[in-house]
Amino acid sequence: MTGCSSDQAAWSSAHSSLSAVQSGALTHESFETDVRQVRVYGDTAVVVAHVTNTGTWNAAAFTSDEWTTDVYLKQEGGWKCVLTQLTPRTEPS
Repeated sequence: MTGCSSDQAAWSSAHSSLSAVQSGALTHESFETDVRQVRVYGDTAVVVAHVTNTGTWNAAAFTSDEWTTDVYLKQEGGWKCVLTQLTPRTEPS
């Protein structure tokens, strides 16, 4: 699973995502991440990646091709994701 958000929203989102996987509503056949850039600013890190994945959602096939930006904070000796922004990838014109 990729992505994160505020503590309450992250719990809710993670719970919903895990429930969807456990129920079979969400399946992934492929999931690839190509990290393009990592910048560290003290106890904050920003990661930009290109993510592609395929699977099914409620029995309907999907393909996803997007850019993701994750922000991490260093806390208690480890890195915690605090924000994720997903942007659909478009071809240059």
